[in-house]
Amino acid sequence: MSVLKINGELNKLEELGVIAWDREKMLFGITLETSGWKTKSLPQFNYSRLSKLVGINMEEGKPKKLDN
Repeated sequence: MSVLKINGELNKLEELGVIAWDREKMLFGITLETSGWKTKSLPQFNYSRLSKLVGINMEEGKPKKLDN
């Protein structure tokens, strides 16, 4: 996938309120308050799967202790 495609998708997600994006630090995160998203509701959307995905990302984002 090209950098332009990824950048375009991030722009769209930010405009829809789905992500918050700090362009200087190149960090972005999902806006967990879904009522603020400017998207259509998806009937097949699974909140349980979203919760698991967020949990995995939160766990992966924790600082790791380095062995010396």
